[in-house]
Amino acid sequence: NIDECSLPYETLPYRGAQVKFTQESDISNTDFLNRLRSALDYWKRNDYTSAWIHVHASKSSLVEILTANPTAAEGNDLINEGDGGLGFDLHHVNTTENT
Repeated sequence: NIDECSLPYETLPYRGAQVKFTQESDISNTDFLNRLRSALDYWKRNDYTSAWIHVHASKSSLVEILTANPTAAEGNDLINEGDGGLGFDLHHVNTTENT
């Protein structure tokens, strides 16, 4: 049930999930990362096969954490101790869209 997930998302073809963290998002970067970790667990439990995260340019400081290997981001104050990065692959940068 989509209502049980910690972040609003859109279901994509082939069991994917898409989250848009826009400039208008009213949650902090730290709260977003905590909710994203919870959402990743939810998607794994519910057999989702991929997750796409759209990050607005104003939130670009998150890219380092999102793309870092799970043990490579130690010392970053947005990451809970021992959690590391999230291991996402950076797909592309688009300067003409809002996300």
